[in-house]
Amino acid sequence: MSSDWMAWRVMVDEASVQPIHVWVQVVLAFLQPPNLKPPVRLGPAEVAEAMAWPGIMGKAEMMNFPGVFNGDDNVNTKLEITPGLEKS
Repeated sequence: MSSDWMAWRVMVDEASVQPIHVWVQVVLAFLQPPNLKPPVRLGPAEVAEAMAWPGIMGKAEMMNFPGVFNGDDNVNTKLEITPGLEKS
């Protein structure tokens, strides 16, 4: 798991100890500049892992319209992860 993804997990954990109830959505993509080294990788395995974390209410919006429209396997796998988790 990348350090960026771990930082996101810390944010989710911190939300759980706040005096108000905070629900968090799983991001499906990180917007990043093309020259970011190393680039953040967020695949279906990371999304599946995060969907099981406490305090996660579901997935955030899928912003990769071309991937959805063209049937990109990586994108579709991320979208199909929730069955049986009672999360959307």
